[in-house]
Amino acid sequence: MIELRAGQAHCVVSPSDGGRIASLAIGARELLISKPEDGNSMTWGSFVMAPWAGRIRNGAFRFNGNQYQLDLGLPPHAIHGTVYTQPWTVGDIGPTFVSMSCPLGDQWPFGGVVHQRIELDSNQLRCTVSISADELEMPAQVGWHPWFRKPDTAQFEFAQMYRRDASGIPDGQLITPPAGPWDDCFVSPLSPIQLHYADLTVTVDSDCDHWVIYDQPSQATCVEPQSGPPDGVNLRPDRLLPGEMLQRQMTIEWHVLHVGETVALATEG
Repeated sequence: MIELRAGQAHCVVSPSDGGRIASLAIGARELLISKPEDGNSMTWGSFVMAPWAGRIRNGAFRFNGNQYQLDLGLPPHAIHGTVYTQPWTVGDIGPTFVSMSCPLGDQWPFGGVVHQRIELDSNQLRCTVSISADELEMPAQVGWHPWFRKPDTAQFEFAQMYRRDASGIPDGQLITPPAGPWDDCFVSPLSPIQLHYADLTVTVDSDCDHWVIYDQPSQATCVEPQSGPPDGVNLRPDRLLPGEMLQRQMTIEWHVLHVGETVALATEG
Protein backbone atom coordinates (compact mmCIF):
# COMPACT_ATOMS: atom_id res chain seq x y z
CA MET A 1 0.00 0.00 0.00
CA ILE A 2 1.16 3.53 -0.83
CA GLU A 3 -0.02 6.40 1.38
CA LEU A 4 -0.36 9.96 0.12
CA ARG A 5 -1.10 12.90 2.43
CA ALA A 6 -1.92 16.58 1.88
CA GLY A 7 -3.54 18.70 4.58
CA GLN A 8 -6.49 16.77 6.00
CA ALA A 9 -6.62 14.48 2.95
CA HIS A 10 -5.28 10.93 3.07
CA CYS A 11 -5.19 8.60 0.06
CA VAL A 12 -4.16 4.94 -0.01
CA VAL A 13 -3.17 3.38 -3.35
CA SER A 14 -2.87 -0.39 -3.83
CA PRO A 15 -0.74 -1.35 -6.87
CA SER A 16 -1.43 -5.05 -6.26
CA ASP A 17 -5.22 -4.51 -6.39
CA GLY A 18 -5.40 -3.29 -9.98
CA GLY A 19 -3.55 -0.07 -9.25
CA ARG A 20 -6.66 1.22 -7.50
CA ILE A 21 -7.28 3.95 -4.98
CA ALA A 22 -8.20 1.85 -1.96
CA SER A 23 -9.09 4.77 0.32
CA LEU A 24 -9.69 8.51 0.06
CA ALA A 25 -10.42 10.21 3.38
CA ILE A 26 -10.86 13.87 4.26
CA GLY A 27 -10.40 14.06 7.99
CA ALA A 28 -12.62 11.33 9.42
CA ARG A 29 -14.82 11.14 6.30
CA GLU A 30 -14.00 8.11 4.11
CA LEU A 31 -15.33 8.69 0.59
CA LEU A 32 -14.82 5.26 -0.98
CA ILE A 33 -16.24 1.79 -0.38
CA SER A 34 -13.63 -0.38 1.33
CA LYS A 35 -12.42 -3.77 0.13
CA PRO A 36 -15.06 -6.42 0.84
CA GLU A 37 -14.30 -9.65 2.68
CA ASP A 38 -14.77 -11.65 -0.53
CA GLY A 39 -12.16 -9.48 -2.28
CA ASN A 40 -14.42 -8.83 -5.30
CA SER A 41 -12.32 -6.58 -7.54
CA MET A 42 -15.39 -5.03 -9.14
CA THR A 43 -17.06 -3.49 -6.10
CA TRP A 44 -14.72 -1.17 -4.17
CA GLY A 45 -12.27 1.71 -4.23
CA SER A 46 -11.63 3.53 -7.49
CA PHE A 47 -9.99 1.69 -10.39
CA VAL A 48 -8.93 2.38 -13.96
CA MET A 49 -10.88 0.81 -16.82
CA ALA A 50 -8.80 0.10 -19.94
CA PRO A 51 -8.57 -0.74 -22.83
CA TRP A 52 -12.36 -0.54 -22.66
CA ALA A 53 -14.83 0.75 -20.07
CA GLY A 54 -18.05 -0.89 -18.93
CA ARG A 55 -19.46 -3.90 -20.76
CA ILE A 56 -18.74 -5.29 -24.22
CA ARG A 57 -21.76 -7.18 -25.49
CA ASN A 58 -21.04 -10.93 -25.33
CA GLY A 59 -17.34 -10.03 -25.18
CA ALA A 60 -17.28 -9.86 -28.98
CA PHE A 61 -16.32 -7.19 -31.50
CA ARG A 62 -14.95 -6.69 -35.00
CA PHE A 63 -11.96 -4.50 -35.78
CA ASN A 64 -10.26 -3.97 -39.14
CA GLY A 65 -12.25 -6.86 -40.60
CA ASN A 66 -11.31 -9.37 -37.90
CA GLN A 67 -13.56 -10.89 -35.23
CA TYR A 68 -12.35 -10.95 -31.60
CA GLN A 69 -13.64 -12.71 -28.49
CA LEU A 70 -12.72 -11.49 -25.00
CA ASP A 71 -12.92 -13.23 -21.63
CA LEU A 72 -16.34 -12.81 -20.03
CA GLY A 73 -15.66 -11.03 -16.76
CA LEU A 74 -19.39 -10.71 -16.04
CA PRO A 75 -21.07 -13.40 -18.18
CA PRO A 76 -22.42 -13.11 -20.75
CA HIS A 77 -20.37 -9.92 -21.24
CA ALA A 78 -16.77 -8.71 -20.95
CA ILE A 79 -16.47 -5.86 -18.46
CA HIS A 80 -14.19 -2.99 -17.34
CA GLY A 81 -11.05 -3.89 -19.30
CA THR A 82 -8.05 -6.01 -18.41
CA VAL A 83 -6.07 -3.99 -15.85
CA TYR A 84 -8.34 -3.58 -12.79
CA THR A 85 -7.54 -7.14 -11.63
CA GLN A 86 -3.82 -7.04 -12.46
CA PRO A 87 -0.85 -5.85 -10.37
CA TRP A 88 0.65 -2.53 -11.48
CA THR A 89 4.33 -1.58 -11.48
CA VAL A 90 5.22 1.53 -9.48
CA GLY A 91 7.45 4.08 -11.20
CA ASP A 92 7.84 7.55 -9.71
CA ILE A 93 6.63 8.13 -6.16
CA GLY A 94 6.56 10.96 -3.63
CA PRO A 95 4.67 12.11 -0.51
CA THR A 96 1.70 13.37 -2.56
CA PHE A 97 1.90 11.44 -5.86
CA VAL A 98 2.53 8.07 -7.46
CA SER A 99 2.92 6.91 -11.07
CA MET A 100 2.24 3.32 -12.17
CA SER A 101 1.96 1.25 -15.33
CA CYS A 102 0.43 -2.03 -16.42
CA PRO A 103 0.58 -3.99 -19.70
CA LEU A 104 -2.83 -4.71 -21.21
CA GLY A 105 -1.98 -8.39 -21.00
CA ASP A 106 -2.68 -11.61 -22.86
CA GLN A 107 -6.45 -11.08 -22.70
CA TRP A 108 -6.06 -8.17 -25.12
CA PRO A 109 -4.95 -9.30 -28.58
CA PHE A 110 -3.26 -6.03 -29.61
CA GLY A 111 -0.63 -5.47 -26.92
CA GLY A 112 -0.22 -2.01 -25.43
CA VAL A 113 0.26 -0.51 -21.98
CA VAL A 114 -1.62 1.84 -19.65
CA HIS A 115 -0.06 4.45 -17.36
CA GLN A 116 -1.61 6.40 -14.52
CA ARG A 117 -0.53 9.21 -12.22
CA ILE A 118 -2.37 9.97 -8.98
CA GLU A 119 -1.73 13.33 -7.30
CA LEU A 120 -3.20 14.49 -3.98
CA ASP A 121 -3.69 18.11 -2.94
CA SER A 122 -5.39 19.43 0.18
CA ASN A 123 -8.66 19.96 -1.71
CA GLN A 124 -8.57 17.56 -4.65
CA LEU A 125 -7.30 14.31 -6.13
CA ARG A 126 -6.08 14.43 -9.74
CA CYS A 127 -5.89 11.25 -11.80
CA THR A 128 -4.33 11.04 -15.26
CA VAL A 129 -4.53 7.90 -17.38
CA SER A 130 -2.95 7.22 -20.76
CA ILE A 131 -3.10 4.14 -22.96
CA SER A 132 -0.49 3.50 -25.65
CA ALA A 133 -0.52 1.17 -28.63
CA ASP A 134 2.46 -1.05 -29.43
CA GLU A 135 3.06 -2.33 -32.95
CA LEU A 136 -0.61 -2.95 -33.84
CA GLU A 137 -3.43 -0.54 -34.52
CA MET A 138 -6.11 -1.07 -31.90
CA PRO A 139 -9.38 0.22 -30.47
CA ALA A 140 -8.91 2.05 -27.17
CA GLN A 141 -10.96 3.49 -24.34
CA VAL A 142 -10.19 4.58 -20.78
CA GLY A 143 -12.26 5.46 -17.73
CA TRP A 144 -12.48 5.35 -13.95
CA HIS A 145 -14.85 3.46 -11.67
CA PRO A 146 -14.99 5.16 -8.25
CA TRP A 147 -17.28 3.55 -5.67
CA PHE A 148 -18.34 6.48 -3.51
CA ARG A 149 -20.02 5.84 -0.19
CA LYS A 150 -23.67 6.78 -0.46
CA PRO A 151 -24.12 10.57 -0.31
CA ASP A 152 -27.04 12.27 1.40
CA THR A 153 -28.01 13.86 -1.93
CA ALA A 154 -26.48 14.08 -5.40
CA GLN A 155 -26.61 16.47 -8.37
CA PHE A 156 -26.79 14.72 -11.74
CA GLU A 157 -28.12 16.74 -14.68
CA PHE A 158 -27.43 15.66 -18.26
CA ALA A 159 -28.89 16.60 -21.62
CA GLN A 160 -29.00 13.05 -22.98
CA MET A 161 -28.66 9.40 -22.02
CA TYR A 162 -28.01 6.22 -23.99
CA ARG A 163 -31.01 3.95 -24.20
CA ARG A 164 -30.38 0.47 -22.82
CA ASP A 165 -31.79 -2.67 -24.43
CA ALA A 166 -32.97 -5.88 -22.79
CA SER A 167 -29.34 -6.88 -22.15
CA GLY A 168 -28.74 -3.70 -20.14
CA ILE A 169 -26.29 -2.38 -22.74
CA PRO A 170 -26.63 0.86 -24.75
CA ASP A 171 -28.08 0.36 -28.22
CA GLY A 172 -26.61 3.61 -29.58
CA GLN A 173 -29.80 5.68 -29.37
CA LEU A 174 -29.66 8.89 -27.29
CA ILE A 175 -32.80 9.83 -25.32
CA THR A 176 -33.95 12.37 -22.73
CA PRO A 177 -32.94 11.03 -19.30
CA PRO A 178 -35.80 9.66 -17.18
CA ALA A 179 -35.83 9.90 -13.40
CA GLY A 180 -33.37 7.68 -11.53
CA PRO A 181 -32.10 5.51 -10.00
CA TRP A 182 -29.75 4.67 -12.87
CA ASP A 183 -27.22 2.26 -14.24
CA ASP A 184 -26.84 4.29 -17.41
CA CYS A 185 -24.45 6.26 -19.62
CA PHE A 186 -24.99 10.01 -20.02
CA VAL A 187 -23.52 12.81 -22.15
CA SER A 188 -23.51 16.63 -22.00
CA PRO A 189 -23.60 17.54 -18.27
CA LEU A 190 -25.80 20.57 -17.59
CA SER A 191 -24.32 21.35 -14.16
CA PRO A 192 -21.39 20.24 -11.99
CA ILE A 193 -21.52 16.57 -11.00
CA GLN A 194 -21.69 16.63 -7.23
CA LEU A 195 -22.19 14.40 -4.21
CA HIS A 196 -23.42 16.07 -1.02
CA TYR A 197 -22.54 14.78 2.43
CA ALA A 198 -23.40 16.36 5.77
CA ASP A 199 -19.94 17.87 6.16
CA LEU A 200 -18.65 18.32 2.60
CA THR A 201 -19.50 18.53 -1.08
CA VAL A 202 -17.59 16.40 -3.60
CA THR A 203 -17.34 17.48 -7.25
CA VAL A 204 -16.21 15.02 -9.92
CA ASP A 205 -14.86 16.51 -13.16
CA SER A 206 -13.18 15.06 -16.24
CA ASP A 207 -12.27 15.76 -19.86
CA CYS A 208 -14.10 12.50 -20.71
CA ASP A 209 -17.31 13.05 -22.70
CA HIS A 210 -19.29 10.08 -21.32
CA TRP A 211 -20.47 9.46 -17.75
CA VAL A 212 -21.91 6.28 -16.29
CA ILE A 213 -24.00 6.85 -13.17
CA TYR A 214 -24.75 3.77 -11.07
CA ASP A 215 -26.72 4.80 -8.00
CA GLN A 216 -28.95 1.76 -7.55
CA PRO A 217 -27.01 0.22 -4.60
CA SER A 218 -28.14 1.35 -1.15
CA GLN A 219 -24.57 1.70 0.11
CA ALA A 220 -22.81 3.32 -2.86
CA THR A 221 -23.00 5.65 -5.82
CA CYS A 222 -20.62 5.20 -8.77
CA VAL A 223 -19.71 8.20 -10.93
CA GLU A 224 -17.68 6.89 -13.88
CA PRO A 225 -16.10 9.24 -16.44
CA GLN A 226 -15.29 7.36 -19.66
CA SER A 227 -13.78 8.32 -23.01
CA GLY A 228 -16.63 6.47 -24.75
CA PRO A 229 -19.84 4.58 -23.99
CA PRO A 230 -20.19 1.00 -22.76
CA ASP A 231 -19.77 -1.41 -25.69
CA GLY A 232 -17.71 1.38 -27.20
CA VAL A 233 -15.65 -0.97 -29.39
CA ASN A 234 -18.89 -1.74 -31.23
CA LEU A 235 -20.77 1.58 -30.92
CA ARG A 236 -18.00 4.17 -31.27
CA PRO A 237 -14.49 2.74 -31.49
CA ASP A 238 -11.58 5.12 -30.93
CA ARG A 239 -8.52 4.00 -32.86
CA LEU A 240 -4.88 4.20 -31.93
CA LEU A 241 -2.26 3.76 -34.61
CA PRO A 242 1.00 2.02 -33.64
CA GLY A 243 2.79 4.18 -31.07
CA GLU A 244 -0.18 6.53 -30.54
CA MET A 245 -1.57 7.43 -27.11
CA LEU A 246 -4.98 8.30 -25.67
CA GLN A 247 -4.97 10.34 -22.44
CA ARG A 248 -7.74 11.54 -20.10
CA GLN A 249 -7.99 13.16 -16.66
CA MET A 250 -10.37 13.02 -13.70
CA THR A 251 -10.46 15.22 -10.61
CA ILE A 252 -12.27 14.58 -7.35
CA GLU A 253 -12.54 17.88 -5.50
CA TRP A 254 -14.05 18.51 -2.07
CA HIS A 255 -15.34 21.54 -0.22
CA VAL A 256 -15.72 21.26 3.54
CA LEU A 257 -19.03 22.79 4.56
CA HIS A 258 -19.39 25.35 7.31
CA VAL A 259 -22.21 25.10 9.82
CA GLY A 260 -24.52 27.42 7.89
CA GLU A 261 -23.93 25.53 4.65
CA THR A 262 -24.69 22.22 6.31
CA VAL A 263 -28.00 23.50 7.65
CA ALA A 264 -28.95 24.92 4.25
CA LEU A 265 -28.24 21.59 2.57
CA ALA A 266 -30.31 19.70 5.12
CA THR A 267 -33.18 22.15 4.60
CA GLU A 268 -33.07 21.72 0.82
CA GLY A 269 -33.12 17.92 1.21
